[in-house]
Amino acid sequence: MTTFESLGREQLEALVRQWQGLLGLSDWTIRLDLVTFKRPWQSGDIKVDPVHKAALLLLSETPFRDEEETIVHELVHVVLWPLDTAAMDLTEAVGPADSPGREFARSTVFRALEPVTEQLTRALLSARGRPSQPAWRALEAEAAPRLTR
Repeated sequence: MTTFESLGREQLEALVRQWQGLLGLSDWTIRLDLVTFKRPWQSGDIKVDPVHKAALLLLSETPFRDEEETIVHELVHVVLWPLDTAAMDLTEAVGPADSPGREFARSTVFRALEPVTEQLTRALLSARGRPSQPAWRALEAEAAPRLTR
């Protein structure tokens, strides 16, 4: 897996604040934390507390994707949080935990949510003069050396 030189905490914090304002999240408290994810392909995550308008943005401390793109992607999840929550609440009505029906509903929600989040992220970056490639291209490039073995 390719690694990138991190932009550094100070610049990452500045990007979080910039995009927080651009996305209309100025009234939110958003904290940044650099972590090691258990899943090696995970570059970011967001933990949201909508009641207190607070979020914890987690970024990989060993970046392998564009950090600004990851920040924007995770902050778009905050913007979409009400839809995400409604969809996940509906999946719980489908059946008991770990039932095939609920698992199907959850995977359907994620298959719909992630491409929309990615498309919005790319559009926002492009509008700010930072065109980016779809994430699947980066994943293909990362997987290519393993496929030729």
